[in-house]
Amino acid sequence: MIAPEVVDIVEEYFHGKYKVEQFLESSEFAEIYIVRHVFLDDLRVMKIIKEPFDINSNLNFLLYGARLACKLKHENIIDINDAGIIPAGDKNENDWVYFIMEYVLGGDLTPYMMSFKESNILMPIFWGLSLIKQILLGLNKLHSSQPPIVHNDLKPSNILLSFNSEYRIVVKISDFGFSREINSNMDNHIIVGTRQYMAPECFKNKYYPSTDIYALGVVFYILLTNHFPYDMDRFNLAEIIDGKPWKSHLIPPSNYNNNVSPLIDEIVSKCLQADYNNRFLNAGELLTEIEKCFRKSYLHLNENDYGMNNAMKKAFRLAKYENNFSEAKVILKDYDMGEIFEKVMNFDKEQNSFLSQTIKLKTSHNIKSKEDDFLEEQKK
Repeated sequence: MIAPEVVDIVEEYFHGKYKVEQFLESSEFAEIYIVRHVFLDDLRVMKIIKEPFDINSNLNFLLYGARLACKLKHENIIDINDAGIIPAGDKNENDWVYFIMEYVLGGDLTPYMMSFKESNILMPIFWGLSLIKQILLGLNKLHSSQPPIVHNDLKPSNILLSFNSEYRIVVKISDFGFSREINSNMDNHIIVGTRQYMAPECFKNKYYPSTDIYALGVVFYILLTNHFPYDMDRFNLAEIIDGKPWKSHLIPPSNYNNNVSPLIDEIVSKCLQADYNNRFLNAGELLTEIEKCFRKSYLHLNENDYGMNNAMKKAFRLAKYENNFSEAKVILKDYDMGEIFEKVMNFDKEQNSFLSQTIKLKTSHNIKSKEDDFLEEQKK
């Protein structure tokens, strides 16, 4: 539900340029809306920081992540269009910080992961490698910056999926609210992140480019197996800080998926090393290894695999961009993929009539995220 005061504030401040179309979500720090640029007839996303801005607020801190994202122009990184301060109409009230970003129609990675789990099938290796490669291309833009930038909150809900004119899925890394330059003085005073994707050093408030590699390793593991590498809910914070989860043996992905090669097992294991020095040091190093796997995967693809890959891309584009569900399902009929496709689409429709993205912040404890639902599924 859209609060009337938000509509009034936005329309008044922007003189009718933006119209608030739909509420997306609320987090501990912000409210997020889909807005329409009236003159361009273009959908975008507006995030309004909940913390009122006043003379005692640190504007640099509030906009730090957005400023980093603006430096990182790349196909696989979300675009920030605008940012600023909306002045309060009443001198007794505080101003509000906002920023506007591109609207990504395809949603985030979580429902796609969940749909494979719910359908009791594994994602084809070729698809998983394709997603990981694109994430790494965007992540490499961060890690190769001077100074290097650590995303520090990489997880499926911050990996958005768009589509290009050739029906190809395009990954967009989003939410740079916890991102930091390596030489930044803006140290966190609290531990931030999502426990299941946090490397051991995160719980000691330290971060490196290889911290992002660990989080990506968790995502990669799930794409390959429909399981998390470690059950972090079994441990309390003191045990995690002591490194207890990582003292147990990591079950290799091939234990769940016979199509996982020894090379991929080795890569995932290295990503998930407890010691950050033993992982791939940055996205560039890991990308080189993924390219090797990606090339080798072509050797095992037959004509049906290529056809199914192209069919899935076309079907999702028809459904997401053109709202043409019937034709999309017909395309997938011959590949027995109609069930998983329908689950993904139904999941999106239940979440949002716009089949929207979800640009996640650190969710408050009383808001159950899609990733929480996924964790519950893992326990069943």
